Amino acid sequence: MGSPLGILAIGLSTREQNVLRSIVGLSSARTQSYSIAPEHQQPDILLVDRDDPVALSEWQVVCSKDAPMSALPTVFVSKDPVPEGTSHYALKRPLVASRVFSVLDEAALELQEAAGPVAVMHHRALVVDDSPTTRKQLQIELERLGIAVELAETGEAALVCLNFSTGYDLIFLDVVLPGVDGYKLCKTIKRTKVHKRTPVIMLTGKGSPFDRVRGKFAGCNTYLTKPVGREKFQGAVRKYIAS
Repeated sequence: MGSPLGILAIGLSTREQNVLRSIVGLSSARTQSYSIAPEHQQPDILLVDRDDPVALSEWQVVCSKDAPMSALPTVFVSKDPVPEGTSHYALKRPLVASRVFSVLDEAALELQEAAGPVAVMHHRALVVDDSPTTRKQLQIELERLGIAVELAETGEAALVCLNFSTGYDLIFLDVVLPGVDGYKLCKTIKRTKVHKRTPVIMLTGKGSPFDRVRGKFAGCNTYLTKPVGREKFQGAVRKYIAS
């Protein structure tokens, strides 16, 4: 949902660097994409081999000489759990896409929160998703588009928001939710006087034609399959909300 974040790997073997390069290469269609930072470019996230004393020493030297580098989110790569109390992120070996993206997404959220919203809020949206990472990513990106956000992690929590709201300009709705699922919630939204005309974008990992048909019958306006690329996401938002 943003520009690719550059990653600098310190101490990883050639084999692991190749694995990492292959993994981040898969991120181009994700909500947040990543790339290996060129040598001449300041990275956004550091990956450090915690099992290699030389790599740890190199990382410490780099951070001591370069204040901006020392402030970057740092991910410790290790075969063992990273001790509790550290302020850095932990990535357990071996490197697999699901683990790598989970940790990198957490670091990306830290960067986005530090940057803060860049737009004045002119619209309101409700985001309903049981994934804390997805909720935060959508909140940050929507706020950057000038859209204030309310969050709910269950269908029941969403109903509370809807009951006390005078209206939203847009609703993002995950299909798979604890309790009331997204399809039932969408039908409920479309039956209410206040919210029946509110555009509902169903955001889910399910992408079969049957799921899309179910979404349409439930009354959703757009059905996006995760991971959603930034251009596609912004296009869906701008379809219903004028800048």
